[in-house]
Amino acid sequence: MKARIWCSSLLLCGLACTTTTPKLAIVSRFAGPVSGVQQIQVKVTPSQRVEEIGLVANGDPLDDVEPTLDAKTGIYTFKLNTSILPNGLSTVLVGASIPKPDDSGYYEVATRPLKLSISNDISFAPVYDSHGNLIQEGWSERFGPNNYPIRASAIRHDKSGKVLPVQYTIRIANDTGLLRTITGTASNGLISVNWNLRDESGHVTTNSQYDVNIDTTWGEGKSATKNPTQGKAKKSGVGNQ
Repeated sequence: MKARIWCSSLLLCGLACTTTTPKLAIVSRFAGPVSGVQQIQVKVTPSQRVEEIGLVANGDPLDDVEPTLDAKTGIYTFKLNTSILPNGLSTVLVGASIPKPDDSGYYEVATRPLKLSISNDISFAPVYDSHGNLIQEGWSERFGPNNYPIRASAIRHDKSGKVLPVQYTIRIANDTGLLRTITGTASNGLISVNWNLRDESGHVTTNSQYDVNIDTTWGEGKSATKNPTQGKAKKSGVGNQ
């Protein structure tokens, strides 16, 4: 189910497009920073048929995050991979279109906004500077002929506030197994690699989808290999036809 036009300025303020019942509420509870995949659960009261329902994060509909419905409880569950959102505070809400009983239209409703404190070792969100200028694009689920852009950020700071260099290993696979391993170091914590769709032997691969696993290592001292800590993340991409 894809987000409707109800992702409007009213929704961005966390207000429903109508004050008439039914109501939509997030029933999940979160304490402290979150990372990885989180379940956002919502419920319509009184229970009734929902035409469309969708998740919105920081004002943008997340059409690829589709919910499952528990018929017994009436709870819709969205599995949100928080790594697609920037680290720090993000605002999440759910909107829905519910048919009116007299078939005269829809109730357009939304939950109250939910503030999530995101903290992932590796983020696939766009990166901006303090002035709001784009430094690096976020992960794209799509790739074109001969080019698979891999974008991620793994920014950590030492005690003085300096960005630690990050060593990364990227493993690219399809349904048959590992295709290519790419290693490198990003002094600013921004991982930016363009894969040419060739495997380790130099053969061009022709799959329509690939999985990308990223392992990272930071140093807590002057060297990126001293007192290292690790991070892991996985993402997929689908080719443009």
